[in-house]
Amino acid sequence: MEEGIFAYTDIIAYFAGLFIAIAFIPQAMKTYKTRNIESLSLASFIILIMGTFGMTIYAALMQQYDVVIFNLISLLFDVLILYAILRFGKKIAE
Repeated sequence: MEEGIFAYTDIIAYFAGLFIAIAFIPQAMKTYKTRNIESLSLASFIILIMGTFGMTIYAALMQQYDVVIFNLISLLFDVLILYAILRFGKKIAE
């Protein structure tokens, strides 16, 4: 592939990265609106955050900065949901 030409594979990768990055926005919005964390798994979000963080470090080391950006966006919403689980979960237990 010549430099400067945006290949269709790059377009697919950017759309996939974007969709993965924004996948948890609806869940985060619903969680903060309803404050209902009953069906959310603390363990799942901890594992997800660890995996996303690891992939972000890997992508940074491989100088795949587009992947880093998408992962950081995803990580932001994953952490927001984790925070909601911890914050709102205490209120349910009281």
